[in-house]
Amino acid sequence: MRMAKVVRVHPRAHAVDLVYLDDLSQVPMVQVMGPMATTNTGMVDMPEPTAPAKSGDVAPTKDRDMYAIVGRVGQTPVVMGFLQPQVSQMAFEAPNLRLNRHASDVYSSLDDGGNFEMHWPNGTYLRVAEDPNHADLEGKDFDAKFKLKRNTAKALHVRLVVKNAGAQTVALSIAPTGEVTLVAKDLTATLTGNLGLAVTGNITSSANAWGHTGALNVTGNVGVTGTVTASVDVVGGGKSLKTHTHGGVQTGAGTTGAPI
Repeated sequence: MRMAKVVRVHPRAHAVDLVYLDDLSQVPMVQVMGPMATTNTGMVDMPEPTAPAKSGDVAPTKDRDMYAIVGRVGQTPVVMGFLQPQVSQMAFEAPNLRLNRHASDVYSSLDDGGNFEMHWPNGTYLRVAEDPNHADLEGKDFDAKFKLKRNTAKALHVRLVVKNAGAQTVALSIAPTGEVTLVAKDLTATLTGNLGLAVTGNITSSANAWGHTGALNVTGNVGVTGTVTASVDVVGGGKSLKTHTHGGVQTGAGTTGAPI
């Protein structure tokens, strides 16, 4: 086994260029072992290390340094795995923490309490945890160096699409500007408590029919284009449309008084 610094990656070949630390010899295109790999399955993650100041230089760049443990199969070198640098952003004291960080600075974390989070560098996150608030890892590592630098200003859309035999049935879209759009065949919501809805602008609805069961209390004006039909009665200003009477009634061409 030998230790080497990775100076370049070749994702297409799943191989790396190395500089051995013991004699500074350089070896190109060394294949890297994976946890599982077949012709159509496996995991691909070949982060590009920071280029050295000059060819063959193994001095730490203090940015993204990658060190490989290299073995041999016959006379062919193979990268068996990678060694964490002595100083890095990925060393945490938290027990049983699983942290998976991509070169884009998108990461996921799973802690000892089962709290899970997917986090994007612009601040967007998805979290399943006892505390729903983002668990900020910046500066919380052992060397106090954890910091997200890439893609922090991106405006991200979130979309969930469900298809049935290739045909779209549901699409939920959330725009970075705050608009939420849902396209679906049917939507059923059952609440055991209350529903509060506060809208600064207007509410616009369209349907072939709108059925409502229970009391409907409205504060403000109601405008209707069409016919209002009531199977029991309509009461306005305390006057029943069905049972009200008129005063000043007499035979002739005069009009009735106001409802009593």
